[in-house]
Amino acid sequence: MKQILALLMAIAVCGCATSKTATSFVAAPLPELSADKAILYIYRDYAQPTAFASYLEVDGIEAASLNQEGFTWVYLSPGEHAFEFGWPFMAAMPSVEFKETLEGGKVYAFQMQGSVAVSGGMINTRSAIALSDLQTAREQMTACCRYVPSKYKPK
Repeated sequence: MKQILALLMAIAVCGCATSKTATSFVAAPLPELSADKAILYIYRDYAQPTAFASYLEVDGIEAASLNQEGFTWVYLSPGEHAFEFGWPFMAAMPSVEFKETLEGGKVYAFQMQGSVAVSGGMINTRSAIALSDLQTAREQMTACCRYVPSKYKPK
């Protein structure tokens, strides 16, 4: 049992960061604001387990797959959208499903979060995705993150 816990903890803390050669936040392409689209920034400053990329789906379509210190942005149509934030099966992390209504001409930011802890011999995992205020999100993305182009193509 101790060997399994040691392995899980190693996986949780050893991980992949977005390539240091990727474009920084301040040099990344900027989305153009328009009244008929919402802009959604998605970023991951630090989230455990670090060895796995986490993903965000919008209306059943993958919008982002990010390692540590990565960010992207997508255009979304105004209205209610169904989101799923999750991890690959091997990460053994819970996924989070939620709905959010977005307005055209506005900019939003979601921060991917996750933690793995061992307490009393039990492994506790937590996944969360937080709607961040735009100023805080920009500060965090400027300090940490590299641009990963989104492959999101709505139906």
